[in-house]
Amino acid sequence: MNFFQLVIKNMALNFKQLVFRSSFFLLLGLIVYFLYPKTFESQAQVMTSSSDASSLGLSSISSFLPMNVISESKGPQIFSSIIKSKFFFSEIITQDIRANNQIFTIKDYFLDLGNVENDNNEIQNHAMYLFYSNEVISVRHDKLTDIVTIKIFTNDPFISQQILSSVLKLLNKKLSEFSLNAKSSKKEFILERISLLEDELKDAEINYINFLSTNLDLERSPSLLIERKRLERVVNTKEALLIQLASEFEINKIEEKRTNDVKLDIIEKPTLNPNKVSPKLSTVLLLSLFISLSFHFIIYFKKLIREF
Repeated sequence: MNFFQLVIKNMALNFKQLVFRSSFFLLLGLIVYFLYPKTFESQAQVMTSSSDASSLGLSSISSFLPMNVISESKGPQIFSSIIKSKFFFSEIITQDIRANNQIFTIKDYFLDLGNVENDNNEIQNHAMYLFYSNEVISVRHDKLTDIVTIKIFTNDPFISQQILSSVLKLLNKKLSEFSLNAKSSKKEFILERISLLEDELKDAEINYINFLSTNLDLERSPSLLIERKRLERVVNTKEALLIQLASEFEINKIEEKRTNDVKLDIIEKPTLNPNKVSPKLSTVLLLSLFISLSFHFIIYFKKLIREF
């Protein structure tokens, strides 16, 4: 008889005790299930607005610009960093939500949960921030589709939905501010380059004029002809760059006027899910059953070893 068969035989001989222990742990599990705070989830799926990507497509010289200037859309890969940052948290907790016909701030809701007991304001805010970033909000970015899934977990399905709606609204506002700052930075960069190019073009034109003035008979000297072509190429190149920069500057001015653009495409709006996500009854029952079997095995372990 192998050890497994021996265990089955032992369980059959002590069936009544096994049933009693299983019933006890199942009852204990049910008590924990009903007393444990329930968690409700609200979910939304978003991605950066396609208008941001198309606005960069208008640029004919975007490859010349610094990366922090052209990345106006602040892509979804950094959504988690924005949403979980302290500056974002400091604004989101001031937003109003409604529950039980009362209006209060998210900060008041966090304080009412009783997770923060310190009277020191700075320590209190830090504890709330840790609770918010580690337990309340979850941000996942799908690199294949660029879709960002944002979830909020609270003890009330309506509060979860309201907090998530506030998060999306504030996120869109922040992205608009970032985009506007990037456009202003880009404008300054273009103006600086235009000024430099105008000076360089003037110098190139003066050099070309001086060359022609001092070399009236160019046809007899191949080297002078090559030098003239080189000087003409320098002038033409700087003229072409100046025209491109002027065009880019006009595009930037148009984009700068569009300060009310929506930066987020909302694929799935914040859901209202009345079903709790934890604790799960099936998980609690399976865990209780596993503990009862493990407890039975521990009690009879020495006896099973001797018989084996």
